[in-house]
Amino acid sequence: MSQAERGTKMEYIRNLHSNYLRSQLEEKPEEQSYRYRIISRGGISGLLDCELRYMNEDAFLYYDITSKQSVAQFFARKTIGREWLRDFMYFLQSLHRELDRFLLDEQDCMWNPEYIFQDLDKKAFYLVYEPYRKQESKFTEFLEFLIEHLDYEDDVLVECVYHMYEQADALGDIYLQEQIFADMAKLENVPECKEEAESAEDVFTEIPLREERTAYVAESRSNPVVSKEDKKAGLWALFESRRKRDRQEREKYRQEASRAMNGLMVAEEGVYCEEEESVREECGSTVYVENIQQERCLRRLISAEGDMDCVLSQKDFIIGKKKGEVDLVLSDASVSRIHARIVYDGEYYLEDMNSTNGTFKNGLRLLPYEKRILQSGDEVAFGKKVMIFR
Repeated sequence: MSQAERGTKMEYIRNLHSNYLRSQLEEKPEEQSYRYRIISRGGISGLLDCELRYMNEDAFLYYDITSKQSVAQFFARKTIGREWLRDFMYFLQSLHRELDRFLLDEQDCMWNPEYIFQDLDKKAFYLVYEPYRKQESKFTEFLEFLIEHLDYEDDVLVECVYHMYEQADALGDIYLQEQIFADMAKLENVPECKEEAESAEDVFTEIPLREERTAYVAESRSNPVVSKEDKKAGLWALFESRRKRDRQEREKYRQEASRAMNGLMVAEEGVYCEEEESVREECGSTVYVENIQQERCLRRLISAEGDMDCVLSQKDFIIGKKKGEVDLVLSDASVSRIHARIVYDGEYYLEDMNSTNGTFKNGLRLLPYEKRILQSGDEVAFGKKVMIFR
């Protein structure tokens, strides 16, 4: 269970046919209030379908998240590129129009990436909308998430998102209404290859503060707990750190790949795990370093029929049927596009990724995004596809 911005209790639950994100309200709502009546109707593009329910005198909002992926979970190990950001900004522009059409307050939207969902097939996005929120959820929270997960090979994209954060932090709603979409349109016109692109500082020029906002911004900067200048400097340092680190990792990978191609990266036989015995039998007494796991023994998923033997070769291993997005493709009708993942963090953990037909450990179904520790010999099932963890 996690906590949303204003202390509302949020948790993932399921029933026989659907998965839900459930929000416990601090007080009983006025059901006849306009916003509650509107969201209860459902069908509002860009908002999760929602239902108000009561249990033991407590009020809950149930958001249907069946067949949708949390953005925070989906990008746990992936980077965000221009195409995805462009799709999201088109969604945001459409959402603004939809909220205006139904006279809904944008401050009731939650921008925590954990509660932003995407239908991967339709490329559709959905937000949690909680009427009459006591504390607004700021869009800069989502932009900070972008900063952490951007594709740092695209320098112009990095500059664009930093510019968006800077302007959203200074101008707030004024920037989000129109200018952010104009800035995104500028990004689309800049080539991804930096050598062919203009300077990002020229493309994303500073937007002057509107007169009605200048006094407010000046006052907020005069006595902050942490000044906005320090915060921006910290974010810029984060950008530079990530950019430098990614460049170093790419250069290291290129060097190691080059050495391996020249036959230099070999090691004499040493002490290996039982699970690597088959590798040694196939390759003889010389084992390539890329097959040696320094931190842990290699684990496997073996199908119940014995016709599949999948090595868990990385710390974050995703299972599903969407090719190009998962590490193990299971072509079974009961398996979701992004179904589950196995994560190594000192121990191996099985995590359900909001699958439709469920992820099971030894016959017990996991809740959406629930993690359970795995032991050798455990039976795991992805929908109807049963495998053994070894």
